[in-house]
This record gives sequence, C-alpha cells and structure tokens, in this order.
Amino acid sequence: MAQLKWKHKFDGSTVVEVIVAMVIIMIVLGLGLTIYSNVMRQSIPARQIRARMIVKKVFMSAQLQPEVTNEQSFGSWHARYEASPYRHNEKLLEVQVVVSDENGNRITESRQLVINKQSK
Repeated sequence: MAQLKWKHKFDGSTVVEVIVAMVIIMIVLGLGLTIYSNVMRQSIPARQIRARMIVKKVFMSAQLQPEVTNEQSFGSWHARYEASPYRHNEKLLEVQVVVSDENGNRITESRQLVINKQSK
C-alpha cells in the first residue's frame, strides 16, 4: 500500500488559541453592550427635546406679550401658558407652560419667572 505524503506544511491555530480569541471577543462584546444600554437608558428622547424647545419659545413670547392665558400651536403640538404677576409685582411674571401632543397627552410642564417688558 502506498502512503500519501504531504509536501506542504499547514499552519493553523490550536484549539486553545481559538478559545482564547472567542473569550476575548465575548468580553469586548459584553462591555460594548453594557455601555450601549447605559447610554440609551440615560438619553433624552427626541420628544422631550422638542417639547423643551417649545417651552423656551413660549417663555420668550410671554416676555413680549404678557397675556393672562394663551394657547399656541406648533405643528400638531399645543402649548398652553398662563401668566400672572409674581407676588403682586408687575415687573415679574410667573409663567406656567404645558406642552401636549396631538392626542392631548401632556409631554412636559414648566414654570419660570420672566421680566414683564410691557410694565411701566
């Protein structure tokens, strides 16, 4: 019987090297997923960011036109604000803003003191 002889030597990895490489990949993957989940949990949703921008716009308009109650539309969202003199001081207004979506669900609410630019 003839024996088959290999002329080329094949370089390959041992089982231990493959297992070590897989363990390193799993550790890196675990760390990456942990970091990703923490970032996603702590991030601010886009709805909240948009609602906060609407609140800032309403506070700025309240300084220029200090009406007692007003409602503004921003696309399908609505912002309702109420302005009242702060502790009977006509130069300061306490403004409360409530932003709600198209279904009437409250997204954010904020209160702030603004300067009444129309006071004498």
